[in-house]
Parts: sequence; C-alpha cells; structure tokens
Amino acid sequence: MGAKDILKNAWSAVEESGVPEALQETAFRIAVEIELGGDTPNRDQSRAPALTHKPKPEGVSQSDESLSRNPDADNGAAGFDEEATWVKFADEAEIDRELLEQLFYFNGRTVHLNVKAHKLSESKPAQMRAVAFALTVAYNYALDIVPVETAAVRSECERLKCLDTKNFGTYMGSVDGLTASGPPAKRVLKVKSEARKLFEAWVTKMAGEAATA
Repeated sequence: MGAKDILKNAWSAVEESGVPEALQETAFRIAVEIELGGDTPNRDQSRAPALTHKPKPEGVSQSDESLSRNPDADNGAAGFDEEATWVKFADEAEIDRELLEQLFYFNGRTVHLNVKAHKLSESKPAQMRAVAFALTVAYNYALDIVPVETAAVRSECERLKCLDTKNFGTYMGSVDGLTASGPPAKRVLKVKSEARKLFEAWVTKMAGEAATA
C-alpha cells in the first residue's frame, strides 16, 4: 500500500471515529501506525511522515489551506524564511516594512501582534475585532493562508488578554474589511477588497501611536 493510500485510509478512520478535534492529531498518528501494521517489508521506507495537520485533500493549494487550529503547535520554523516573508508582506500590503515590523512579529509561520490590547481600542469587542482584522490580513499577505480560522484569533486575543470567551464567536461574525463564514464556534475569515485601504489606515494609526507612546 502506498503512502497516499495509508494517509487517506488513516484520515477516513479518524473522521468516522468521531473523536474530538483536539484529539484528531493523536488519533491520526495511531491510525497510520495501524495502517502500516508491521507487514511492510521495509517499514522505515514505507512509513508515512509524522504530520501535525490533517492531510490536505487533493487539489487544495497552500493559498486555500486554512490556518491550523493550534497555530503554535507546528509553526513551520524549520523551513521558514523570515526575511522573504517580510519582503512579501510589505510588497503585498504596499506598506513600508519598518512600519509593519513595529506592529507584527513572526514565530515561524505564526503571526503575532506587537501591540498592547489597550492600544488597539478601549473596548474588548473592538480589540478582538482589531486582532481579527490585523491577523487575517497578515496571514493572507505574508503567508498566503486563506481563510484564517478564528481559533488563531482567539489564541492571540487570549495572549493579549482581551478575550471575551462567551461572546467571541458573535464578534467574529462582524469585522470591517472581512467576510466570515461558518458557525460561531468554527468561523473562518477572509479579506474583502476594501481591506487593503483599511489595513493601510490601521497600520498608519497604530504606528503613529507607538511612536508617540
């Protein structure tokens, strides 16, 4: 059995098992081990590589791959070219790199905001929407990740101490410059055409405040 069939069968088994999403990574690895079963003549050559994300369906490009539910679990640091990413980010956003570097930083392929929550806005709803907007644009322009799962936004809001757990899903359904789809618990975000101008205005405002702080 080829590696492609092993991965496909293993993932089908995980989906059919109904295990919680948080356990799917572990279940997938176990399923791969079961599929291998020790009956392959050369186990090392046939072993599928360890994966921390769900296997990507055929025909799905990187630009269509949504951000991992746990972005810091496997941030791709080993093959991450930060210099090239900054160049791409600045080029796509049409904004000076120096300004972007004041407001963002990368941990591998995970984007973080370098802005305190109270600088984003005075209210938690506005702070969370600002985080959602900034991250979605950054993941799109810098890393070609579309759409972005709100789990990544939730994680960043929690890090910045501006997360309202109870109402988070509702707030993510209405963010200027973004479209949201899916149920409140599993929304995904994409940039609208007007996001470019809104992002430029946001960066200018945030960078200006940082300079006078």
